[in-house]
Amino acid sequence: DILRNAPDGSTAKVTLQQRFEFSDRQADAILSMPLRRLTGLERQKLQDNYDQLTQRMQELHELLNNRRELLKVLKKDLRTLKRKYTDQRRTRIQTEAERAKESKRLAETTADEVEVEQAVVLEFTHRGYIRRLTPRAFKRQQSQETQNGATLIEGDFTVKVQTTKTKQELLILTRSGKAYTTLIGDIPQTPRNSRGTPLITLLPSAAHGDPETIVEQFVLSDAIANHDLILLTRQGRIKRLPLTEFANLTGRGLTALKLKEGDELLYAVPAETGEHLVLATSGGRMLRFEVNDQQVPVQSRTAQGSAAIRLGKQEQLIGCVALQVKDEVFLVSANGYGKRMPASALRLANCGDLGLQAMQFATKTDTLVGVTPASPATDVTLLTDADRLVVLPLTQVAVQGKDGGAIASLSPTSAKKW
Repeated sequence: DILRNAPDGSTAKVTLQQRFEFSDRQADAILSMPLRRLTGLERQKLQDNYDQLTQRMQELHELLNNRRELLKVLKKDLRTLKRKYTDQRRTRIQTEAERAKESKRLAETTADEVEVEQAVVLEFTHRGYIRRLTPRAFKRQQSQETQNGATLIEGDFTVKVQTTKTKQELLILTRSGKAYTTLIGDIPQTPRNSRGTPLITLLPSAAHGDPETIVEQFVLSDAIANHDLILLTRQGRIKRLPLTEFANLTGRGLTALKLKEGDELLYAVPAETGEHLVLATSGGRMLRFEVNDQQVPVQSRTAQGSAAIRLGKQEQLIGCVALQVKDEVFLVSANGYGKRMPASALRLANCGDLGLQAMQFATKTDTLVGVTPASPATDVTLLTDADRLVVLPLTQVAVQGKDGGAIASLSPTSAKKW
C-alpha cells in the first residue's frame, strides 16, 4: 500500500524509513525493485507513454488512408535523406564482363608498368609558367642562385614553390569561376634553363586563351585535405567550399562559383576553420574576420556567395590573405609606400562590414595595390609597371600600428607604379 499510494519515489522512501525504521540504504534497495513502478509518478509515465503511442498509431492510420498527405510526408523524408547522403558515389557498378576485363588487365600489369610515386618540386612564375623539377635539380639551382644571385629567365621570375609528389593533383582556378585538376605526374619535366610549361596548356582546349585567365593554382596535398576554399569576386562576393569537392575532377572541370553578369573571380585562398581572413581595398581599408560557419557558411557550388566587404564607388578589392591572429601583413601602395603591421592591429569584425582605414596616403592619387602575409625572416619581391624588380628584406621595415605611417624608401622611378 505504501508504494502503491505514494505520489513518487522520494515520498515512498521517507514513509518506509518512518514506519519500519529502515536506513537509507535499505529503503533505496526496496525502491530499486520493480515495485517502484507502482508509485503514482511511475504509473503516470506509463500512462503518458501509452497515450503517445495510441496517438501516433491514429496519425499513421490517417496517413495511410490519405494518399495526398502520404506523398507529402514521403517527399519530405526523401529530401532529408538527400541532404544527408548526397555525397559522390564511391563504389562502381560493373557488369560481369567489365569486372572480368578489369581483372585480366590488372593480372597482366607488370611491376615495370606501375608508376612509382616520386617527389617533385613545382615552381610557378609571374608570367604564368610552371616548372617541374626533381628535388636534386631544384637544390642545385638554388645553390647556383645563392652564388651568382637570382636570375630571371626571359624577364620572368618565380612567385611560388611547392614540394609535392607525382600522384597528387594540381588545382587550377580561372576568372570565370571554373576549377580544373591535373595530375602532377602529367606535367612535363622541365629541362635545365628552360622557361617551363605554360599553365594554360594544362587546361582543356576550351579553356585556352589569355594566361591571365588563371587566378590561382596550388597542390591538393594531404596538409590541406581538411581545409576549405575561400573564393572572392571583383564585386566583393565571398564563398566557402570544402576542398574535398575538387578532387578527381573530369576534363570538363567544375563550376565552383556562379557569377553575376560583369563579375569575375579574383582570389582563391585555402583556409582552415579558426583562421582569419584579411581583405584589403584600393582605398586603404582592411577587414579582418574569422573563418567559421557563422561568418562564412559553407555553400553549394551553384550559390553566388554573400557580401564580403562594402566597397566605395572608386574602390576595388586588391588582396585577400588567410592567416593566424599572431601573424603580420605587409602593405604596398602604387607610389611605393610600404607598411608592415600585426594582424591583431585590425579589429576583429564581421564579414560584410566596412572595415578600418589601415593605410594613410601622402597624395590623393595614391592607392593600395598589394597585401601579403609578412615574416621578419622573409623578403618581398616588388614589380613596377615597367617590369623593374626589387627585392625588399622585411627586416628593413619597422612594425607599425593601424594608425602608423608608411615608409617611402620603396619609391619607384619617376612616372612608374608598383
